[in-house]
Amino acid sequence: MTTVAEALAALPPLAAGERYAVAYSGGRDSTVLLHALGRQLPPGRLRALHVHHGMQPAADEWPAHCRRICRQLNVPLEVLDCSAQVQGGLARLGPEAAARQARYRALRAALAPKEALLTAHHARDQAETFLLQALRGSGPRGLAAMPACVEQAEGRLLRPLLRVPSAAIHAYARLNELDWVDDPSNADPRHDRARLRGVWPTLQAGWPALEQTLGRAAAHQAEARELLGELARMDRVTLADKQGSLDIRALSALSRPRQKNCLRHWLADGGLELPQARQLDDLLEQLDASSVLRCGWGDTEVRAFKGRLYAMAALPPPEAVDTAWPPASADDSVMAAQRVVGAGLAESRGPYRVQTRRGGEVLRLAGRTHRSALKTLLQAAEVPPWVRERLPLILHEGRVVAVADWWVDPAYAPEPGAPGWEPIWTRPMPGTPSRQIVRRRAFG
Repeated sequence: MTTVAEALAALPPLAAGERYAVAYSGGRDSTVLLHALGRQLPPGRLRALHVHHGMQPAADEWPAHCRRICRQLNVPLEVLDCSAQVQGGLARLGPEAAARQARYRALRAALAPKEALLTAHHARDQAETFLLQALRGSGPRGLAAMPACVEQAEGRLLRPLLRVPSAAIHAYARLNELDWVDDPSNADPRHDRARLRGVWPTLQAGWPALEQTLGRAAAHQAEARELLGELARMDRVTLADKQGSLDIRALSALSRPRQKNCLRHWLADGGLELPQARQLDDLLEQLDASSVLRCGWGDTEVRAFKGRLYAMAALPPPEAVDTAWPPASADDSVMAAQRVVGAGLAESRGPYRVQTRRGGEVLRLAGRTHRSALKTLLQAAEVPPWVRERLPLILHEGRVVAVADWWVDPAYAPEPGAPGWEPIWTRPMPGTPSRQIVRRRAFG
């Protein structure tokens, strides 16, 4: 049986300037972690982060408890209020998921440079997570439960107690006469984990090594998940382009399980919400039936165009734009402006305005004596329809003089050495071709 001391001794040594931040709820498990690390680390290498979610009246008293314990341990404490974020996610996610999402978001945002976040999840938590994921019909990604280490943009997330049994955590707390608070939601049968804990004694009576056995099963699933990830990365070498879109014909040549695996990892690596099994089946059936596809779930959309598959956060409806340009600041417009010399749009020809497409626009390109229909240019440049309908245009007295930061009417170019404004499209979206590709395709 792994003890608390043994688990923490296995943590890698802190380099110069590095420190740990413990996610400190005030409960037994995080109190044990904070106490044990406080004994092990020199001053200045440890602090506590308490997230106040405000989901129940008792939670209002916990920050005061955490401050008192941290004073006793001589550990700095920061209290993070995420009650507003929890309320904002209740309708979409439910109370458990909304609180968890808001809590981790607040903890990650609070991390300082060279700081790792430590949580007190232990072997029982890992076993419960495995069972809950199994009851939800999850595959290897869910059944792998919680990894011991996660590399995040804000810093590492470490779970050093994952192999420590719940009994060892409790024994440490009693031996050291620790003081903690009990969260009533842990026994609330409305929550899945609380219902599982209600039957846990019966399960453990039949299988005494339940924590260790299910932890081992989760580790096997983590290996399977890693192998599936390697396979997906191998497939994407041949399927994906530099923009990350997938070749539909090459995807269709894979077996169905391999298609699903590739799509799940493609979406996950893009930070997008994963589909349920039925939704993934629907996507592939639509892809088999038609080259025109648009389907979505949650905040994710998948679209097809010209034989390629694009994934993105769900796009809002196209917004009608009609504002002065250059803008007062880059945040005020979909088109920013950079002051240049001898390029862009002549400053002397202003004022200009930014508008979105309304249909029937024409534009003269450099090297041509006539104006071309913008619709024709965009089709020749193979610009996806969801990009076309959100494309910003710059106008002068009703005439289109620039399209995004792709094309400028040469009649509006400044003289050599004269000041100009270079358009910069600040909000392109997945599927937006580069300026070089658009110009090359438009000229055929």
